Amino acid sequence: MKFYKEGLTQKEVAEKLGLSQSFVSTKLREKGVDTNTRVEKISDESVEEWTELYEKGWTISEIVEEHSVPKKTISKELKRKRQRIKKGYQISEDCVDRWFELYRDGWSMLKISKEYDVSTSTVSRRFKKRDEDIRENSGVSHEVVDKWITLYENGVTQTKIAEMYGVTQPNVSYWLKKKKEKK
Repeated sequence: MKFYKEGLTQKEVAEKLGLSQSFVSTKLREKGVDTNTRVEKISDESVEEWTELYEKGWTISEIVEEHSVPKKTISKELKRKRQRIKKGYQISEDCVDRWFELYRDGWSMLKISKEYDVSTSTVSRRFKKRDEDIRENSGVSHEVVDKWITLYENGVTQTKIAEMYGVTQPNVSYWLKKKKEKK
């Protein structure tokens, strides 16, 4: 109960003590602690700082690392502030710059889309808007494409290939078609 009163979540208390979360929850209820109404206090200043960082292109994971706050908390607060970037016009150019950096560092559009909670088509559309040849700079080697062709010819779906290699299905489709055209 001491750790819980100090602000740790039930999960954090359980991990710290090597217990299950349900055991901790049961014990707290037995001691009269209402575990359903616990609300973490987040300052408006913190949320504003997270929002500014997010709008500048920081990933939620980077904000978590910098501020030692659970990812779920930051995501919830950003959504509460309506800073969730879903529509292209809401995505700042700084944010797209950061996507390009990540992409050039080897991140797939799929990984970027998951990290920023947008669709892969949003990432792709913003890349295309800048006239970047994203396919040619994707870092997909001929050897990898040859493996994709072999997998595809052996009955593996494009979606499954994309999952295996951490890329998008349209990316796999593009390269399979491109390689077929060269034959």
